[in-house]
Amino acid sequence: MNRNGISFLTGFSQADQEWLLHNSLHRLLSSGERLLNEGAPSDALYIVLYGLLRVEVETHEGPKVINRLGPGELIGEISFIENSTPSASVVASERSAVLEIGWDRLDARIEEGGRFAVDLYRSFGETMAGRLRRLSYKAGWMQQFINETLFSDRPPELGCGTSQWQELDKHISGFLNDLYRSVEEAIFADHGDEMAVLLPENMERMDQLVRLTEHLLGQESPVPFLREELGLSLQHRFSLHLQLTDNGHRWLTKPRGFNGDYLTIAQIQQQAYGGKEPLGVALDRYLLQLPLPRALRYRLELFTRAFEEWLAAQPGSGPLKVTILCCNANGELVEALKQLNSSRELLLTLSDIDPEAINYGSQRLREECEFHGTLETAQLDLVRLAMGEEPNLPPEQDLIINMNLLAHFEDDIFRRVLDQVHGLLVPGGQLLLGGLASPHYAEAFMLHVFDWRIHFRSPDELAALIAQSRFGHIVEPLRQDPEQLGYIARCQRRD
Repeated sequence: MNRNGISFLTGFSQADQEWLLHNSLHRLLSSGERLLNEGAPSDALYIVLYGLLRVEVETHEGPKVINRLGPGELIGEISFIENSTPSASVVASERSAVLEIGWDRLDARIEEGGRFAVDLYRSFGETMAGRLRRLSYKAGWMQQFINETLFSDRPPELGCGTSQWQELDKHISGFLNDLYRSVEEAIFADHGDEMAVLLPENMERMDQLVRLTEHLLGQESPVPFLREELGLSLQHRFSLHLQLTDNGHRWLTKPRGFNGDYLTIAQIQQQAYGGKEPLGVALDRYLLQLPLPRALRYRLELFTRAFEEWLAAQPGSGPLKVTILCCNANGELVEALKQLNSSRELLLTLSDIDPEAINYGSQRLREECEFHGTLETAQLDLVRLAMGEEPNLPPEQDLIINMNLLAHFEDDIFRRVLDQVHGLLVPGGQLLLGGLASPHYAEAFMLHVFDWRIHFRSPDELAALIAQSRFGHIVEPLRQDPEQLGYIARCQRRD
């Protein structure tokens, strides 16, 4: 899941969320600036809002990077719990921002009683669990490598020894064996290009595996008490192979600290596959055919049609004010402008909390398509926006676009952002929302293999949320892709 600072707050009551924001400092870090020093006293907890930080420990060979932290990550929670000095240094790898909350303020709030302490330590636990999952991935592929190279005469000691794991492992082996065979045949025939060809039997194998994973590890799992153990075994089984891929490895290791960063989305929508060795290239191509990547590509066409319809309905000939809320890869608008080639003047504003995403989105608009009008940028903190702070955005917008708000936020935060967006529109102005539909049969696979956490909502669930906001209802029709994996919804300010 594409995380940001607001994801840490969602587990707290509204009163505690507001307390955390009002009792924290917004701290900017330049590239190379040190936030914490190994062994030096610290007296604050930090939440990464945007950017990327590296965790370093001193060795006899100099500093060694042991982890990277992106939006939504906590920093300093172990030192707070143990009342100890940091065991590692934390350094900004690029321009970043964090929320800083002093230990003294946290201690005072805990002493007041209530649910704050419970919610705080639960958030600590979720953070540690996520890090353990990533460590398990690294340990898993190393163990599998050792088993398959040094002890090839015996099977890897993976799995939980249950009939459920045996069934899952059978499907994994079937898919990987078919993939191996097709790659070998392509190499033997000297048809290297065929490694990029999607064979129907391999696609069917992968689809069966994904559906079985949802059955065994999803919300309706018949063995919920084994879900985590089965999930770790599944990740271990794939780990060595994912090391060979470009996309799969990126999804799991999260080089910018979170899933769904702008480069990840761009690679998916452009179907840019690659990897090490023929097997890695072939597997990467199949990973791009999973339901979530397919939904993100379908969204390009859905958005183009919705944007064209909105544009055609605008009266007059004057300039139109359009803002992209969280621009990310900006692929939807780029594709729409390339196809439509409209002469209508647009006053575009790209906003995001991540300056790198803004720069990338701006570059794509300037280099890949032509449009009439101006392009401005604004750094937007959705944490502050949801809490009622005035956004750094031009008012009276004709159209606001967001393609990832639904996938990333809990219901309460989502409604609050909607209400703020409503106030930025002119009467009659519209909001275009992109969402991922539920039930989604790849949710468990993306979660347990790649630790990619997403909110899936059915059209009915979305309509219920919109009804509780200032928008009141969705403008029909809601556009869905042919597989009903995702949709584009329109909301309109009526007053």
